[in-house]
Amino acid sequence: MHAGDLSIVTGVALLALPGRPLPVALLGMVLVGLGVGLPYAAVFNTAAASLPTAPAAAQGLAAIGGTAGAMIGAPLMGFAVQTQGFGAAWAVVGTVAALALVTTLRMRGEEELA
Repeated sequence: MHAGDLSIVTGVALLALPGRPLPVALLGMVLVGLGVGLPYAAVFNTAAASLPTAPAAAQGLAAIGGTAGAMIGAPLMGFAVQTQGFGAAWAVVGTVAALALVTTLRMRGEEELA
């Protein structure tokens, strides 16, 4: 999870650079994509281990959190683009990833929950 969050934060920083060359933008895009997909299994396994009596319910709550984030984050990014520009929209994504990184530093992994 940490590697995914760091990848997103780094990718967003590259995407938010004003006047960045195309290779830098492509690298940022790849890092964001890897960061989003990399921790997927760890998130759902940890959710299931955190509530062993109802692992499916725990995974459902994790999925609801992701859906709520997309429903709130997309309009927030659109508002940021309209009012401040693309750099501000990437700052929204970077802030969410940074908060997730700070949160995961305090979490216990599934192996500790078992």
